[in-house]
Amino acid sequence: MTLPPSTWTWHREIEYRIEVVSIYPHRDGIENDPRYDGYRRDFLSMFQLNPRRRALANNSASDATPITLFEYAMMAEHLPPLAPGLTAFDLVRQTLERYIGGMTGYGMTGYLLLQCEV
Repeated sequence: MTLPPSTWTWHREIEYRIEVVSIYPHRDGIENDPRYDGYRRDFLSMFQLNPRRRALANNSASDATPITLFEYAMMAEHLPPLAPGLTAFDLVRQTLERYIGGMTGYGMTGYLLLQCEV
């Protein structure tokens, strides 16, 4: 998400409104059940992009691990769209295209921890 900056000459004050939503596979009986609070709140936690690698990783500061890509694909199958025009499969596809394009991930031959491919 990118927020445009305010400039003093144009706006003396700028207001942003951000809506927080929970995206998860809906199942009967879990909407108001407190046992599923964590499920509803944290389901998307695994879909984190490493900004340097532009690929799915364990977290935004972690390197990508190609052996886990199948897990992302399995979870993406059950998710509703993340935003208009964006699905979890789009994130999986982006990551897969990075590997096919030559990016190495943790555990691959030629992988270097600080390496950042294009």
